[in-house]
Amino acid sequence: MSEGRGWFRRMRSLVRFPRRRLTRILALAACLLLIAAIGLPFALSGSGPWNGPIPRPPTTRPLNPVEAATRGGYVALGDSYSSGEGAYPTPPEGTVERGAQRCHRSPKAYYAAVGKAFRFRGGVAHLACAGATVAGVRNGQYGQPSQLARLSPRTTLVTISVGGNDAGFSSVLTNCIVKVPMSAGCRGQNSTVIGKIPGIQANVTALLGEINRRAPAARIILVGYPRLFPEGPTSSEDTIDATDQRWLNYMARRLDDALRAAARTVDRRIDRVQGAGTAEFVDSYAAFAGHEIGTPTPYLNSLDLDVRHLKARPASFHPNATGYYRLAQLVEQQVRRGPGRTINQYVLNPAR
Repeated sequence: MSEGRGWFRRMRSLVRFPRRRLTRILALAACLLLIAAIGLPFALSGSGPWNGPIPRPPTTRPLNPVEAATRGGYVALGDSYSSGEGAYPTPPEGTVERGAQRCHRSPKAYYAAVGKAFRFRGGVAHLACAGATVAGVRNGQYGQPSQLARLSPRTTLVTISVGGNDAGFSSVLTNCIVKVPMSAGCRGQNSTVIGKIPGIQANVTALLGEINRRAPAARIILVGYPRLFPEGPTSSEDTIDATDQRWLNYMARRLDDALRAAARTVDRRIDRVQGAGTAEFVDSYAAFAGHEIGTPTPYLNSLDLDVRHLKARPASFHPNATGYYRLAQLVEQQVRRGPGRTINQYVLNPAR
């Protein structure tokens, strides 16, 4: 007993508490130990007063591809393959088109079907313009403002086709169609066209980067160009013989490869810094397989030659309404499939 009292005095001298307060502290400690001893078996067995799962704090999950694309607005940019040239109603003879009309924006362009396939919270805008180059997309044409002007942080899907006019698509075809004496002809343009492709790739890469800066959360889908003629043509189409057809197909493949590389470069840059957007490529090179020019049911318009001016009319060698619907299917598939990596956008995932 004397030893116990000595211990109590030593404890009291160390903490310098009054005896009554120290007694209360020791009693409280004993109660806590008793509660822990009683509750431990229940905690281990899971059969105590709380027998459900331990609540977890809310977490986040990455958005799936469709969620990321549709939570804001959709803006369709690009050249004639996005504007709808080829399915654009021909204006009455003698009328002069100005401004926006010269862009030949058709309600049958692929953007329309994509806009109906998904519900975009921020609506849909169609700004593509026939004849647009990379510079035309950036700066505008025919007195129209820059196509990039409608982009904003609220834009979550951008589709675009561009590069064909930078390669001289119209003039190349004209030289293939109209056999002018002393001209280089069709395949004689090979070195000129190929020489432009590295510059096109660099310019498209820069343009996609600018789109990403203006719309940092947007999925950017760059749509490639389909080949115009069957993979193994055997007969001439108008004045374009089988060899020239194969060369034109080859040029489309080379251009598409450059566009794919541009999209890949930009997407890697975005993902490297954990950016919210993406840059993706839709390979439409073989999209019209079995339905190229010269087949029984083509998805493209064949040559409509303006004899007076010795040039092809704008609708020539562009998709028709069925062709644009086929392109829309490819874009829809890409929207659902996604970029092949996690999209760095997240949403609250409440605890269950």
